[in-house]
Amino acid sequence: MPDPRDPETGELLPAGPIRLAEHQIRLINEALSVGPDGKLKYNTVIYSAPKKSGKSAISSAVALYMAYQNPTSFIACVANDGKQSTDRLYGPIYTNFRLHKTLGGILKDENPNKTEVILSNYTKIEAIPCDAAGEAGSQPLGVFLSEIWAYTTEKKKRVYTELTIPPTLYGRAIRWVETYAGYKGESELLEQLYDVAVLQGTPHPDFLDLTSDLSGNGNHVVFVNENVGTFAYWDHEHRLTWQKQPGYYAAEMANLPPGEYSRMHRNLWVSPISSFIQEVWWDKCLNENLMPLKEGDPTPVIVGIDMAVTRDCAALVAVTRDPFQPDTGIAVRAVRVFSPRDTNGIIDQENDVAPVLREWARKWNVICFVYDPREMAKLAQDLSREGLGWFDTFGQTAPRAIADKQLHDMIVNRQVSWNPHSTEGDVGNKGDSRDTLYKHLSQAGATTKGDGYRIEKLSQRAKVDAAVALSMAASKAMELSIDNLEFTRDRLLEKLARGEITPERFSELVRRVNPKLEKLLRDGRQ
Repeated sequence: MPDPRDPETGELLPAGPIRLAEHQIRLINEALSVGPDGKLKYNTVIYSAPKKSGKSAISSAVALYMAYQNPTSFIACVANDGKQSTDRLYGPIYTNFRLHKTLGGILKDENPNKTEVILSNYTKIEAIPCDAAGEAGSQPLGVFLSEIWAYTTEKKKRVYTELTIPPTLYGRAIRWVETYAGYKGESELLEQLYDVAVLQGTPHPDFLDLTSDLSGNGNHVVFVNENVGTFAYWDHEHRLTWQKQPGYYAAEMANLPPGEYSRMHRNLWVSPISSFIQEVWWDKCLNENLMPLKEGDPTPVIVGIDMAVTRDCAALVAVTRDPFQPDTGIAVRAVRVFSPRDTNGIIDQENDVAPVLREWARKWNVICFVYDPREMAKLAQDLSREGLGWFDTFGQTAPRAIADKQLHDMIVNRQVSWNPHSTEGDVGNKGDSRDTLYKHLSQAGATTKGDGYRIEKLSQRAKVDAAVALSMAASKAMELSIDNLEFTRDRLLEKLARGEITPERFSELVRRVNPKLEKLLRDGRQ
């Protein structure tokens, strides 16, 4: 190991042998134990624990042990994509050999490359990408899999199938799985393994001292299913010294979505849809010093529009940069939610929504309207021709995922301000029965898959349209990187006069943000 730690003190040690805690030694000894017939007692081992419990390092070490114990064999290291298979499982093995060479260890003569190594005993260890066709017919003695909660596609599931233990090696071969918990209903492969090994298993009598209050299986965390040869360690506790850093988990709890915190740091199964934010986070964003945006105020305004036609809400949310933290925050200035309960089930875009947009554009300096083009392309085109302002489409796949995650982080960090006494319209308060921004945020869930993050309904009846409109508006306000004075008449002309912007840039800004300032453009040219 390049950076082993003492499991008792947490002290960082010089490069050298891996150091194991007592419970890890016990788990490995049992997982690799043999029966009276000399065969391995278990053909499948699941090693699952919270983040930074040493799962990957132990898996790599066991893979290396199996390779040296079994000459002329094949060991496969597999993760949920090609890159992870070289980084998470094979990577520590490669590093191990390089350190032996550097430090003059007993394995100094082995010559690995970045994706495979053939040892001096002719056993091959290889990092395997998720390519089922390439592994058809292989005869692995050891299959080491990382994070199979993400094996959700048919292609990845086939990799697992193709690398099954062959009958000719039964009793000698092992499948070793290291992973976090997954998403209920989506991580089907891991759910099946969990069901067989944990739910259908029985507590291992030698590990009754290892318990967790979070375990739904009688507080036990080590299970065996002798009928199918599985050994499972499924823990929820932070047992290692470096996992006990003061304040670390409080900070992680504040910065991660609740579902992801539970999955990564407590190893709990979660729904793919968890709450978008906690209401207390939104409550802390209330700023009683935030004043109303007065008519004629030159402050640039962005309006997010989440449109609907039938049986769903439509929502408009107007934001500006936050006057108290203009570089990092936004302020909610106005909210309007159109509920189908109030409009006989149909949202009339021209007669219900357009008048509000016209009113906001008349009294404020609205520089951009952002919207989903699938629902209001015609209205946006009509209002743009009317000269209302710049209408910019907002993609609902990757751009929304980025915007939704940004809004979540901004709320957590109190970079969104609102004030029910000065924010116009339907901003709302806790416990509202009518549709408001507060209610829509409290009903918002989020799907979290890898790096993706997107606002979704927590239930079929929930409404989240105002939350989506806020997400789009906040994203555009931060993207434009404008302060609250940039688009005033005097500021623009001053920048042009000082040569800070070119005439072309001046023209572009004026045209883009407000067609009603065409006269200013002509004056600027003169």
